[in-house]
Amino acid sequence: SDRGNSRLQVFDREQTDTPAVVFPLEARPGPLAIGGMELALVDEKNILRVYTIEQDKLILRSSLQTRQGAQAVALGPDQTVYIAYRWGRNHGLCAYERKEGGWGEERVIAPSMYESWPHYYPAGVPLVIGPDRQLWFATDTNGTIA
Repeated sequence: SDRGNSRLQVFDREQTDTPAVVFPLEARPGPLAIGGMELALVDEKNILRVYTIEQDKLILRSSLQTRQGAQAVALGPDQTVYIAYRWGRNHGLCAYERKEGGWGEERVIAPSMYESWPHYYPAGVPLVIGPDRQLWFATDTNGTIA
């Protein structure tokens, strides 16, 4: 992602000098995730935008105003988008469910871990959907994965 020019650049594996495709964006991109032919990103305005990638074009499918401090995004199964937040003392991991006509309510993940969340989730660590279709992330507690 090119935050300075509000665009997403896609490079060929063999040709990394010049982007093969450049997608203009509405605002500076922040954390993003790609799954299949979908792209989810949170921009500088804290808006989650979910696009479909079609023939060198991004088609905006849905958007949602989120909180400040998005650090990582993951596209989950069953129309779910996960966002990990870290902003001041506001830390958390939320799931947003896409439904017909909009978004479902957010769910806070692992509320029992909330008080110790800064210890479990350092800034900038990616979220990954594992082979068990659950959300995985690295922690800073002895290099463990939760």
